[in-house]
Amino acid sequence: ATVDTSTNGRITLALNGTPTAGAITLSGTGTGDTIDINVDVSTAGALTIQNAALVDLAANVDLSGGSVAANSGVTESRLTGAGTNTVTGTAGSVNLGPVTDSANANLTVSATTDVTLVAVTLNDGGALSVTADSDANGTNTLQLNGVVQANGVTLSGGGTNDTIDINASVSSSGALTIQNAALADLADSANLSGAGVSITATTLNLSGANASTNTISSTGDANAVSITAWITDTNNPDLTISSQGNVSLA
Repeated sequence: ATVDTSTNGRITLALNGTPTAGAITLSGTGTGDTIDINVDVSTAGALTIQNAALVDLAANVDLSGGSVAANSGVTESRLTGAGTNTVTGTAGSVNLGPVTDSANANLTVSATTDVTLVAVTLNDGGALSVTADSDANGTNTLQLNGVVQANGVTLSGGGTNDTIDINASVSSSGALTIQNAALADLADSANLSGAGVSITATTLNLSGANASTNTISSTGDANAVSITAWITDTNNPDLTISSQGNVSLA
């Protein structure tokens, strides 16, 4: 379905009934359109959402496809109702543009292959959970390319041979958990903070430039920083770890 085919307006595509198709594309044509999704969208094929200033996901609306892409020409996907929104790639990848909220909404993202996220800003109390390689039978990557803020963040591979590639800072007012990865990579000046930070991977690599700094910090006396991984570097960055509770390196 496509709206604003003349690309000269600010038009809304409102989805109020459940679509059925082997593959689904929801599209604006310009950059000022809105795609308003009020029901679950599921397809065994590719689900593509594109060319919109705003993609509005109502409360508890879920997106599912063999693969899911909502990044091309999408300025913002916004979670507008309290509850949990899930985005699932059942036979492939998930690729999302910037995600925000205007209600206490949790976001759960999973894919059987790769997951790529830009910025995720959940300021109204919601938690973020992301899993790449959800069927634990591949060598896949969870890639964060923008700042993440949420009330609880979990970043996971599906098995023990996946990569979690963090290219911007992750801040959680709840616990921050990074797990199930052969490699967790922190790019230049990508910092991690939470009310408890737990990292479980074969290797935690700092890939920033010489003299850059990564910080890992935990707030709350009852919370700790726990890192179960070899810590390595690509160049010569600095690492600062701080906690109001315990620090454990193994």
